[in-house]
Amino acid sequence: MGRTLALTMSAAGAISFIIVGNGAVAVALAVVVAIAWVRGLRVDHSKAGTRTILIESGLITAGFLIYEFGRLHTVGSYASASANAETLIGLQRSMGLLFEGQLQSLLLQSDRITWAFNYVYSYSFLAFLFGALFWLLLADRKNYRLLRDSLAVSGALTIATIAAFPVAPPRLMSGLGIDDTVVVLGREHGFANEFAAVPSLHIGWMVLVGYVLGRSIGGRLGWIVGAVPGIVMSVTVIVTGNHYWLDGVIGVAYSMAVPAALALERPLANAGARIAMAGRRTTEVLARSRSAQFSAVTLTTLLTYLIIGRIVDPGFTDFWGYLLFQMAFTLFLLLAGDVIFADQGGLSWPTHVIAVGAGYLDVFGTDGNLYARIDEYDKITHFAGVAAVTSGVYDCFRAMNLRRGGSWPAGERYILAVSIGVAVGVSWEIWELIGDRVFHTTRIGGTWDTTNDLVMDTLGAFGAGTLLWWLETQRQGRQVDAPAEGVWQDAAPGGGGGASG
Repeated sequence: MGRTLALTMSAAGAISFIIVGNGAVAVALAVVVAIAWVRGLRVDHSKAGTRTILIESGLITAGFLIYEFGRLHTVGSYASASANAETLIGLQRSMGLLFEGQLQSLLLQSDRITWAFNYVYSYSFLAFLFGALFWLLLADRKNYRLLRDSLAVSGALTIATIAAFPVAPPRLMSGLGIDDTVVVLGREHGFANEFAAVPSLHIGWMVLVGYVLGRSIGGRLGWIVGAVPGIVMSVTVIVTGNHYWLDGVIGVAYSMAVPAALALERPLANAGARIAMAGRRTTEVLARSRSAQFSAVTLTTLLTYLIIGRIVDPGFTDFWGYLLFQMAFTLFLLLAGDVIFADQGGLSWPTHVIAVGAGYLDVFGTDGNLYARIDEYDKITHFAGVAAVTSGVYDCFRAMNLRRGGSWPAGERYILAVSIGVAVGVSWEIWELIGDRVFHTTRIGGTWDTTNDLVMDTLGAFGAGTLLWWLETQRQGRQVDAPAEGVWQDAAPGGGGGASG
């Protein structure tokens, strides 16, 4: 294996024993060397390879010393640590998940079992951690760097956390019924910081090491190696009274921050590229589509009115947030339809006009209290709202038909779009009924009011569907293969194809 490697491993084991009195680390390093020798692992003994091993060994040692120094010099007071622990306990209790005492009572049935858990807690953590680091340093430099960097980031986050938020472990909190398993067996603790329960890097780092080793090993064995360390240590730190389960959740979040960021890097980059492309296409559509310009200007004006009204008079409407979201979402849907179906002519002028009109009717009906002052106002908004939905659905079906080559008859699309519009109206009435019964919103004005609303919903669906079906068939009658013009003219670059019946 080489003199340099042997000396490095021996020095690392000796240093770990001097610093933490943990002979298990030296044993773990010896096991790593033995496995490497049995597997015939070829180690780079060139000057560059030797220098890398020495430098990385120094970095690991220095990093661990800095981490321990940070923990030693961020010890909070018992008063603040116990108060923070009470906050954590209250949070777990509110979730019905304060089970640490029950788990300890269930698993610690004898002194031998208690001794075994104490041993795992005291000796396996650093042994497994340093053993994994040096194995990956020899066998898999890519995953070694991932583990090294993740340890550095999570260690820094942990020092900052325990400095700002010291937390007493369960064994130091009276009233939980949790024993200090080390003291029970007649031993003493040797912690650098007893108030560093949050986060639990015992759990976090074991999950991290398991994950990185599992990646390196691969296959079924990799899955086993990846899962076992974190599970074993999670049970261990809880039953020994050293951590709450929530500590482990935070520890895993810190420890897995770097792997998670790397895993999300490509999807986020792809999402960013798609968003940028959608932005460019939206700009192009707005530049040439008069109907899109109309909706953008009118609905942006309405949104501005809502925002300024809120600033001037915060109580000018009880439904401000709902109206703001509704108008913004309506604008988003209209522009999205124009962008997605740009090559098929986008959404029609009737859809834009009806949707914008429905938005203005709802805003001013709410703001001006027109719903209460004019008996039939609610029926008008029901008609317009369902008409907007139906015309939008019909436009989408028309565009989808063009993409498929024009084989979907207009009559079938008409019936389906109207049916969806009617179903939306019925669903809204059911929602209002639930709101009245559960949340006492007083939206339902009785059976007659509901019947009138459903009639207007149905008329709105048939009215909008019939209008767009008639406009499409009229254009077909004039010239079947002409570019989209008139109703569906201005979002289609160079045309968009003809509609098919």
